[in-house]
Amino acid sequence: MPRSQERTDSPHTRQLAKPDQMLNLEVTETSTQIVSVSTMDLNVLITPFDVVKVTHNSGELFTIDKNKIYFQASSQKPFSVFVSEEGDHSAPQFKLMLVPTDVPLGQQIRLSPQVPYTPKKGSSSGGQIVKRSDTYTESIIGVLSSTAQYLATSQITFLPESYRIDDDYQSSPYYIGNTLMQPEMKLTGTHYDVYVITANNRSNDTLQLSASDFAKMSPATGILEKSTIDTMASGVGFYPRKVIQPGQSTQVLLIRPSER
Repeated sequence: MPRSQERTDSPHTRQLAKPDQMLNLEVTETSTQIVSVSTMDLNVLITPFDVVKVTHNSGELFTIDKNKIYFQASSQKPFSVFVSEEGDHSAPQFKLMLVPTDVPLGQQIRLSPQVPYTPKKGSSSGGQIVKRSDTYTESIIGVLSSTAQYLATSQITFLPESYRIDDDYQSSPYYIGNTLMQPEMKLTGTHYDVYVITANNRSNDTLQLSASDFAKMSPATGILEKSTIDTMASGVGFYPRKVIQPGQSTQVLLIRPSER
């Protein structure tokens, strides 16, 4: 299936171009992202964790507020940090190289994992991990997360449990506003179906994708094969990003009850 276009500019270049705007930084466990931070103002790292843990060997001081890390670099010396979920050894760990500069504005950096991460219920500083119950919402999140892992690796072992790829599924492109939607595949399960759609930004502006804009599923688009009325998706996910630049693509994951 078509893959999202790769960025040709670095995070540092984007920071220099728009130092007053939030930087959405894609992170993985196998790479180190290098970003600038300010020595003159307060910086913040916004993480996907419930309660973030910072591991470092620098002399910098950090203030933790649940999923956020606040700090002001004390020197021009670059330093590295590892961030993960406090109290959960199975959570992903991301490494950042932070390069201090004299930019007068503190940097706002949001970490966006390439493989979506869902914190376990009960994760807290010094607390014990409590196993999440198999509720409706958590089941939906689990299916979307497994689908994203499959897209990241193309390994059948990451397909949601009891799901298969519908080899007969076909659907035509359609638009939502200035976003061109190209249906790619359908995963069929016992109770739910998952639709994978490539979304391409055909406008001249950066788009921040919102689940509410994509939750409506209309038979007119050709996505739904048997329904005769509009319906709402039970869950909406985005992989690998929710912010797409002009001409850039990402994938929209829609899950709804099976049509059988």
